[in-house]
Amino acid sequence: MTPTVETPEKLTVSVAEASTISGFSRAVIQTAIKRGELPSLMPHGYVRGRRIKKAELLKWMREMEV
Repeated sequence: MTPTVETPEKLTVSVAEASTISGFSRAVIQTAIKRGELPSLMPHGYVRGRRIKKAELLKWMREMEV
């Protein structure tokens, strides 16, 4: 039997992935980032490629519950 290697769960997601996870459009995610409502990371040297910590995305979504 061949041992399997599990892929570790990613700690950060792209804006597109955040949109898929949350169900909100990319524009809503980007607006929340610009307003400072959703913290994000910009990897050094990347013009595009903003990352969002998955924990911060889930926290942001919980805060919007009514």
